[in-house]
Amino acid sequence: MKWKGIGFREAFDYAREFANIPLEEYSPSVYKPDLPTAKPVQYIPWNLPVISPEIELPAVGESILVHNPGKGTTHLNTPSHVHVYRTTNGDPLLIVLRFNRQGGGKYFHQVTWQKGGIPTHPNLKGHWYQIAFETNMQRPLYGMQDIPQWLQMNGRFILFVEGEKTRDAAAKMLPIDRLGILVLCNLGSTGAINKIDWSSLMEALQTSSSKDKPISIILWPDADAILDRFDGTTVDPQEIFVTKWQSEMLKGMEEYGIDPHSIQFRKVSPEKDRESGWDLADALQEGWSNNDFVKWYLDNSCTITNNDPISGN
Repeated sequence: MKWKGIGFREAFDYAREFANIPLEEYSPSVYKPDLPTAKPVQYIPWNLPVISPEIELPAVGESILVHNPGKGTTHLNTPSHVHVYRTTNGDPLLIVLRFNRQGGGKYFHQVTWQKGGIPTHPNLKGHWYQIAFETNMQRPLYGMQDIPQWLQMNGRFILFVEGEKTRDAAAKMLPIDRLGILVLCNLGSTGAINKIDWSSLMEALQTSSSKDKPISIILWPDADAILDRFDGTTVDPQEIFVTKWQSEMLKGMEEYGIDPHSIQFRKVSPEKDRESGWDLADALQEGWSNNDFVKWYLDNSCTITNNDPISGN
């Protein structure tokens, strides 16, 4: 949870994958009766309303009161980062607030606005509250407000990265109005990629993709180190990132009737000998320009086929 700055459930699923424990083996019971085959999870679309334009959004360095209705607690602190998820029209959907712990580390609140007060502050006209995500609720992509401009520029590149901070840094390094590269990330960890609401992106691909001029999907994971499992095997978080993005995106394309040959997947290997977790936000801080990005992309990326996410050529 500390490493990825995520909640317990997502951290649990992430750890389960590293340990190579199938989903049905959560409970270490001695006897397991034969159970009916589990039905596929039926995901429900994102259905929370947009935040009214009349509401002043949280800002970095300004204290914010956040209510957790599930626990009945109220939190007052100052965010170090504020990430606003928006619709393709630019309307705010939800906000991810990042807070730094005094002893090191970080934690996040995903919030939206609700009218009325809370038990400790009953006279409030409205308040920010933590969203309790249903396990089967789809989640919006971060960066969707750039999709209309990407379409207008006939963009041919989409870059997927890990985390909002990295996405914002990459978008700053690669301004869409100059390069036409759409930069996106998902809400939550790699383990939540299967919960993405693909509708806005797939509708854009229906408009812009074709066999004659395929779109390049660039998958750029953080430079996370290979981890050792308890059974002596290893797991590569970078491969998990690449595999899940490709697999889930192909599922979305199939659902929307998009020819998989109209896109091309490419994976990028982060710099070697970097501290584990190094990402494009670190690269921007180091002074990378878009030319540095392009050079590294050309020298350290490879195509991956639509039926073999790991092997490149």
